[in-house]
Amino acid sequence: MTVLRLRIAIIAVMLLGSSSFAGLTVVYSQSPDSGVTVNGQVVNGTLGASPPAEVLVLALVTDGDGGLITALDAVSDEEGRFTVDGLPAVDNGRYIFSADYGGALYRTMRGAGDLDGEVRLTVYEPTEDVSLVEVTTHVQVIAEVDKTDRTVAAVEFVRLANRSDRTLVPNLDNPAQMSFLRFSLPPQSFDLNVQSDLEGRDIIPVGTGFAVTSPVPPGDHSVEFSYFFTYEGSAVAYRQGLHQGADVYQALVPEELASVRVSPLELASPMNIQDTRYQVWEAKEIGPGQGLMLEFTGLPQPGLLGRVGRSLTSAETWQVILPSILGAVLALLLILGFLRVRWTTTPMLQGRTHPPGLSEDGTP
Repeated sequence: MTVLRLRIAIIAVMLLGSSSFAGLTVVYSQSPDSGVTVNGQVVNGTLGASPPAEVLVLALVTDGDGGLITALDAVSDEEGRFTVDGLPAVDNGRYIFSADYGGALYRTMRGAGDLDGEVRLTVYEPTEDVSLVEVTTHVQVIAEVDKTDRTVAAVEFVRLANRSDRTLVPNLDNPAQMSFLRFSLPPQSFDLNVQSDLEGRDIIPVGTGFAVTSPVPPGDHSVEFSYFFTYEGSAVAYRQGLHQGADVYQALVPEELASVRVSPLELASPMNIQDTRYQVWEAKEIGPGQGLMLEFTGLPQPGLLGRVGRSLTSAETWQVILPSILGAVLALLLILGFLRVRWTTTPMLQGRTHPPGLSEDGTP
């Protein structure tokens, strides 16, 4: 499992790259008594929207190891301006400024050695229109297959883009509206693990998959999720919903599993990731909600010993065998009971050649 998780982490870096925090500029004055004073402004990034007034801004200061040193807050005025006094000066720490606006959390930060200018914390007006979020790349990787247990380990990397000037904020009071990001899973999936750079996420089951209820602000974001699923026979088919569509959808299969095919995707150029060569199956320009009916065929099968061992330990096998065993035991008990009766009565008749009560000459 450790090797598998390392492989997943490496694939994530190779496919998605690393994320970085937005820049922060602050102006401060420092003295042994007053500490650091930060002046800033909460800015509304939605075109034509009013400046955010009376917004609570939380200022955190961390040390070089990420430990929290102090937390202070301030409230913005009618123009969105705020001031935080008395922050400690740190050499290797971070100054982090955040605000909750319209149901979404926004933040910005800067290192202690790079403080110059005024803090600008940008927020956006909320929307429940999930169609504003696009999927630029969706990559599904078959990381490992255990043919004995017929279990597949998979990981999916989804690159999102919100190119509008509003933040998607799902309406959790009306789940039927489906104003959140949804993802499909193969049948018989288990051990789902979801990671994302989106703030404040919750994972809820939806249909044959799950949903991420995080707000999605303007910009690029990523969602990564790993899981396992089992299969019977040599094929698995399911509908990959792709509710947001996808500019590019790829399924990566290690070349050591050369028999595996993924339809209706087309075979593209292979890819090397950390000394592992993958076959790449691909589709492009998939519209929102259009989806794909994916079918993985040629999945590896266990050998004879593996099939026998699996059949002996499967619940279905014991559901058939157990009643038969109980029936056989019951029949055996009945037979033993009958024989016991015969063994008990037979000695009473041994040596008799005449009816009971008569002598050997036939007289009473």
